[in-house]
Amino acid sequence: ILSAEIRQSFLVWDLTIISLTSPKITENSLRTEYPTNCSHSGWGSIFNIAGMKFTLAQLNYHIGNFPGNKDLICNAIIKARSENAGLVIFSELCVPGYPPLDLLDRFDFINKCSQTVDEIAKECRGITAIIGSPTLNKNPEGKKLFNSALVLSEGKIIFSANKSLLPTYDIFDEYRYFEPEKKFSVFRFG
Repeated sequence: ILSAEIRQSFLVWDLTIISLTSPKITENSLRTEYPTNCSHSGWGSIFNIAGMKFTLAQLNYHIGNFPGNKDLICNAIIKARSENAGLVIFSELCVPGYPPLDLLDRFDFINKCSQTVDEIAKECRGITAIIGSPTLNKNPEGKKLFNSALVLSEGKIIFSANKSLLPTYDIFDEYRYFEPEKKFSVFRFG
C-alpha cells in the first residue's frame, strides 16, 4: 500500500494508491481491505479509489522495439481514456523495454527513447500517463542516465522522478547504468 509513493521513490501522491507488487496483495484482499471498484481487462487493472479512476497497464514490452512499445502504450492510453480513467500507470522502462542493458551506452538508443516519449506525450490529452524511460543526467558528475518515471499530460512531460534504489543483485545491474536520485520532490496530482 502506498499512501505517499509509487515504488522506489518515484512519485509522491495525496491519495492512496495500491501497489500490486507486494506478494501479499491480491485482488480479493484489495476488495476486502480497500473498498474500490476494481476490474481487469486483459491488459491492465482499473481501479476507482478515493473518487479517482486509474489504470495499471501491465504489458509485454520488447527491448529496443520502439514502434511496438509505443503502440502498446498508446493503445492502452486510448483504452484507459475511453473507460474514463484519469491516470494510466505503466511499468519501469516501458519505453525501451526491460532490461535494456548495454544498449543504454548507445547515444542513438537514448535519443530514440526521448523521441518515443515525445510521441507518446502527444496521445496524453484528457488523461495523464506515467511511463518509464531512461533520461539524461544533466549534472556532469555521476552516471550519464537516470531511470525515470515521467508524468505526461496535455501533450508534454509535466513531471519527472528518478529511481533512487537501484538493484545490483541477480540479473539486475542498474547501478552500472543509472545514477541514483538523491533529491526528492512532491508532485500533486488532481
